[in-house]
Amino acid sequence: MKKVILGAAALMIGTMSYAQNVNELDQMGSNNADIVQVSTGTFYNNSDVDQDGSGNDAQVNQEGNNDSTVDQTGTGNMADINQIGGNQPTFYVDVNTSTAIQNGSGNVIDVDQANLGGGNPASGNISEIDQNNVASGGDGNYARVLQGPFHNGSYVTQVNDDNSVNVDQFGGRNTSNTNQTSDGVLSSVGAGFEQESTVVQRGNYNLSTVNQDGSNNQSSVDQQTSAGFPITLGESNVATIDQDGYNNMSTTTQSDSMLGNDGNNLITVTQENLSTAFLGNISTENQMGGNTATVTQTNN
Repeated sequence: MKKVILGAAALMIGTMSYAQNVNELDQMGSNNADIVQVSTGTFYNNSDVDQDGSGNDAQVNQEGNNDSTVDQTGTGNMADINQIGGNQPTFYVDVNTSTAIQNGSGNVIDVDQANLGGGNPASGNISEIDQNNVASGGDGNYARVLQGPFHNGSYVTQVNDDNSVNVDQFGGRNTSNTNQTSDGVLSSVGAGFEQESTVVQRGNYNLSTVNQDGSNNQSSVDQQTSAGFPITLGESNVATIDQDGYNNMSTTTQSDSMLGNDGNNLITVTQENLSTAFLGNISTENQMGGNTATVTQTNN
């Protein structure tokens, strides 16, 4: 077991500027961890990496006011965390927080919380990913999260194997919740994933919740608001997708035109198949401005 604790602090009296990097690394077995931290002004970075097993790889890059936790248990897991935050006007100094937990083998986590090519740095974003395929012992899970400027939240839970989620959030105050539980059987769709979820949210106060349980479920949610500042809670898109069974597919696209300052879109889709020779339910909705859609499909 190798344990490394690194800390660096600088205090400048008069300007009251404080910068600190803290890194705690625990390794058991043959694992690799590469950590780079840069802080400026009143901001700090904190990284905690725990690895137990063999062939696990953790890459953490942080610059200014970020907090990262990586916990890997098993073999061949990979976590790549990139965060940029802090050192800008007060509105943007909130901490980016990333928590990556991997238990099993062959799981992949890729989190990038950053300014997208310029402007103010990404700040106040939260990413929490929990992958566990110990029981299935399958091919592993894949989670990709990219969040824009500020106060976005992404929460991903993947159980068993062959689950895939891709979350892109731009702007501010978007929230994405994704829960995937496969049937624990090796993928029946070739080299692909049994469950695939893709969420793209732009604007403010978008909320997406996707729950998939079974095999070959696919959900794609695309939400966009045209709301500007100041932001009100009435300016939002909400999509809730719940799929149980086999071969379910749901595609949801919402665009908030803010006509009359009331552009709320709301879509709720519940699909349950659970057999009848596997052919499942398909639901496609497209909305723009002040719409409500509720779809319930059951095929047992």
